[in-house]
Amino acid sequence: TLRRVLDSPTPCSAKRRDSAYAQPLALLASGAGGVEELRKHFDPSTVSWVLHRFQVGSGTFLRTKLVAIHLNGDNANAVHRGLLNSRGPEAFSLLGDVNATIEVSRPEELSAKSLCQRLLPLFAADNLGEYSLQALQRDYESGLQQCAAAAPAASAPTAAVAEERAEVLPTAAEQVSTKEALRAVGAESGSYNWALLEPNRLEVHACGSG
Repeated sequence: TLRRVLDSPTPCSAKRRDSAYAQPLALLASGAGGVEELRKHFDPSTVSWVLHRFQVGSGTFLRTKLVAIHLNGDNANAVHRGLLNSRGPEAFSLLGDVNATIEVSRPEELSAKSLCQRLLPLFAADNLGEYSLQALQRDYESGLQQCAAAAPAASAPTAAVAEERAEVLPTAAEQVSTKEALRAVGAESGSYNWALLEPNRLEVHACGSG
C-alpha cells in the first residue's frame, strides 16, 4: 500500500513512493446511487476526489449542479495526505467546471441530508422561489431513483452489484475509462451521477525490487 511504502526508508521504497505519487489519477468506481452509495467507497485512510451530478426536478424544471467532493481522509498518514493533496489542482482540472466544491474527512459526513444542507444556498440563488431543506432532499432522492432506473444493465452484471447500483472497476481491461465516466456524470442524462478518482495504487504493487 502507499502507506507501507512511505514507512520504509530503503532507497527502493523511496523510488516506489515517488513513482506512486507520479501515477495518473485513476477511476476507482462510479455509480448512479448518489452520495449514500459513494460513501461505501470512501476510504478514510487516503485522499480521493469525486465528481457528483446533483439533480432535482424534471422536465423544464430540472436543475443540475455539478459538485466536486474532496475526500480528505482523516485516518491518512500525514505525509501521505500531504503528498496526495498536492495533486489537488490536477484532480480538479480533470473534474472540470463545477458549481460547488466541498470537502469531507469521514464517511459519515457523506449523506443526502448533509449534501443538501451544503447545496441549499446554490438553489436559493437560482431565484426560483423558496426551497426548504426537506423539499430539496426529497427531490434529490427522487432523482436518484430515476437515475438508477435508467442506468445500463452492464453496470450491474451480478445481483450483488445490482443491489448497490455501483460499478467497481478492478482492471484496466474491464473498466470504463476515466474520461468516459466523467463525461457520463457531466451529461444531464448520463448513466452515472458520481465518479471517484484516486491515484492508481495498483502501480505501487506492480513495482518490484529487482
